[in-house]
Amino acid sequence: MVPRIKPVKFEDFPAFRETFLVRFTIPGDAEAFRTIGKLIDVIAGEYRHYWPDPESVPRAELRAVLADLRHLEGYLGHYLGPAFPFAAEIAELVRPCADRLDRGLRNRTRF
Repeated sequence: MVPRIKPVKFEDFPAFRETFLVRFTIPGDAEAFRTIGKLIDVIAGEYRHYWPDPESVPRAELRAVLADLRHLEGYLGHYLGPAFPFAAEIAELVRPCADRLDRGLRNRTRF
């Protein structure tokens, strides 16, 4: 079962995209990856203070969000869209959000 991820609980699903986990159909396998993902997130968080420039953290996180939005746009539009046209329509709604974030990253020096 794919969980509904509420915005306030997004940190409970830190590492692997659900579009990746959907391929693990044996009961418990996707949940095992979610557990491993939480462990990886904790380990990565412990090393955050080693980043060379703390000011770069928000920009890096926003670039990661942009990458996820572009992945979602492609997954919906190119992967699912041919079989499910409504998915391609949703991809068209994701694109402006990704474009706006992309413009913001290119035009701002501080966040």
